[in-house]
Amino acid sequence: MNWRDHIDSDPGIIGGKPKIKGTRIAVESIVKRVSDGWSVEQLIEAYPNITADQILACLAWNDERLSADEAFLRRRYLPLQTVYIETSVVSFLRENALASPESVERQTLTRTWWNRHRQRYLLVTSQYVLDEARMGSPDLARERVGHLSGIPLVRLGDQIDDLAARIIERAILPKDAIIDALHIASAAVSRVDFLLTWNCSHIANPMILPRVFRTLDDFGLPFPVICTPKDMLIEVNDDRTT
Repeated sequence: MNWRDHIDSDPGIIGGKPKIKGTRIAVESIVKRVSDGWSVEQLIEAYPNITADQILACLAWNDERLSADEAFLRRRYLPLQTVYIETSVVSFLRENALASPESVERQTLTRTWWNRHRQRYLLVTSQYVLDEARMGSPDLARERVGHLSGIPLVRLGDQIDDLAARIIERAILPKDAIIDALHIASAAVSRVDFLLTWNCSHIANPMILPRVFRTLDDFGLPFPVICTPKDMLIEVNDDRTT
């Protein structure tokens, strides 16, 4: 995300402090409330004219002002971390009693995280996810797209295309898995904290992740945590015991 798309300043408004475009809301006010533990929902309730995308832009603006260590600590300890929702996650939100035992377990874990814990994070997704979600049965497609409604889309661009192409060129993923490479690239370029997926063949696969991360490093990009809803629930339980 480019925070400059959402933030500007005007000498005649709030003393020229950086503010959310089209408003008189100071960026530092949003950052302060996030630091105090406010959730996205609380911020939007308090400031009905702003969006989750604008909140994320405020945090990106703040990160540029901090040292590397300060930025790391903010992202590690504040409750508002960013999660890229990949298509398989919303697919498993639907209950299907006829599914295999493994799929039923994934459905249960996904709904538990979605219903009880997603509010702890700022969710984002991409046009690639929306396009995949619209495929197949019209009824199921409407259900999947409904779950994604209101979740901000990350900005697409040439860097995402270049990174996905490099992942394919290095044979980290097969050529027919280009959409999975685009999910990884979208999450990395957008600098999210987590990429949430049930695609354990091409995305959350520990056998390929070292090569993926080396490729991200070549592009000067940070590594998102690539994990499943089950992993996220383990993280929640660990937080409660520490």
